[in-house]
Amino acid sequence: MDKISRRDESGRSEGRSKIIRVAKVGLFLLLIFTMMFGIFLWRFASREASREELLCFRNQIEVGYTKEQIKSVFVSGNYKHLELLEFANDAANTHGNVWHVSTLLEFGASNWVLWLYFSDSRMTSMKVRLEDSENIKPHDAPPDIGTARGVPVSCVGVAGCVDESANTARPPLC
Repeated sequence: MDKISRRDESGRSEGRSKIIRVAKVGLFLLLIFTMMFGIFLWRFASREASREELLCFRNQIEVGYTKEQIKSVFVSGNYKHLELLEFANDAANTHGNVWHVSTLLEFGASNWVLWLYFSDSRMTSMKVRLEDSENIKPHDAPPDIGTARGVPVSCVGVAGCVDESANTARPPLC
């Protein structure tokens, strides 16, 4: 019984061409996976540095600073792991002007965000929260500072709350 071998235009057998195509796709997928894993490791390794930068920035600004003063501190600090986002007064923003400074994105939205609240272009409060919620405070985050709408920022929407920052000394500047 004669075996009939089919060949493509390059002269390779059909089975060999299929193996080569599968190998190319496999190598491509391996390259993509390796790049994604590298990005994940880099972000994980940079997590502490970005959190330290966020706390350093937080310790350099004070309640009562103007938006221009805060921008100036941010720009002069050379914060390579942080991003400052300015939100204007609009219908979705019930707090008045709100900005936030975020660290590098982490898997599971566990990166930290520094929320800055303004009234009449002056900062009235700040608090550190997780990316996915303005209300979820990381367990090792610093105390909230200031008031929002006349209430300690840590107590907004919480009945019977006591201001946790009342007698808390701030760490030295970094």
